[in-house]
Amino acid sequence: SLWSAVTKYLVPVRIEQQMSELAVVLGARHYLREGHCFGIFQKLLRDNAIASLFDGSTVVNLSVIIQQLRQLYAYSRKRGASFSEEARVRLASVFDLRATLPDFDASLLELSNRGQDDLLESLPSALSQVRQLVEQGELEQEVAEDLPRLLQLLMGEVSGQRARVLARGEGYGNALQQRPEMFAEAKKHCAFHGAGACVQMWLHNREQLGEFFAGGRWLVLALHRLLQALRPDLAMLPHSYFEKCAQEILRLYEANQMFSLVPFRLAGTSETGKAAFQ
Repeated sequence: SLWSAVTKYLVPVRIEQQMSELAVVLGARHYLREGHCFGIFQKLLRDNAIASLFDGSTVVNLSVIIQQLRQLYAYSRKRGASFSEEARVRLASVFDLRATLPDFDASLLELSNRGQDDLLESLPSALSQVRQLVEQGELEQEVAEDLPRLLQLLMGEVSGQRARVLARGEGYGNALQQRPEMFAEAKKHCAFHGAGACVQMWLHNREQLGEFFAGGRWLVLALHRLLQALRPDLAMLPHSYFEKCAQEILRLYEANQMFSLVPFRLAGTSETGKAAFQ
C-alpha cells in the first residue's frame, strides 16, 4: 500500500519534469506533430500528461502516504537500528534481477504497511556496505568520496523528517490530511524512497549489469538529483559525472538499446530514422 502510492506519485511527476526540461531543449520544435522527429515528442508529451491522473491522482496517493508516515516512524523508532534478515530477503526478492519472483498472492494485499518500510530501514546497512566497498578499493576515487557523503546526507534528511512527523500531535484522519506541510513531507518521503531504491538496485546487481552500472557514477547522479530537490544549496557534482553518463547514453544509442540501466534491445531502427533523430 505504501510503495504503490509512492510509485504512482514519484514516477509520473519525475517524468513530467523531465519532459518539461526536454521541451525547453527542443524549443518551439516540441510543438510540431509531424516532420521533426516524426512529431513523436509532441505525442509523448500529450500522452504522458494524463498518466498522473489514473489509478488515484497525485493528491490521492500523497494522502495515502500521509496516513502512514507517523506509524512508519513510530515503528522505526521502536525497532531502533536493527535490520532483520527477513527484510534483507524481501529486498533481494525485489531488487536482485537474478531472483525468481514469488507467485502473486492477492490475499496478502492490505490497506496499510503496518509501520514497516524495508527501504528506509535498510539505509544504515546500505551505508555500511558502501563503506566496505570503499575500503576494498572497488570504487573510483570520486565515487568513493561522493557516494558515502550523499548517503549520509540522505539519512540525515530522513532523521529530520522522523523528528518533525513524530512531533506532530495529530495521528490520523482528515485533520492530518488537510495540513499542507504534511503533503510536503509526503513528497519528501517519495524522494527518500526513490533514493533507497536506486541504492538497493546497485547493491544487488553490481556483478551482473556491466562496468558502467557497477562503477556507480549513475547512482551518485541519481542521489544528487533527488536530494537537490530537498536541498537546493547542494553543491554541483564535477563535470566528469555528466560526461561519463553522456558517453554511456551515446553507446546505448549506437547499440540500438533503450536508455536504461538494464540492457533492453529496441526494435530495428532504419538508418533514415536514426538520421532524422540526429
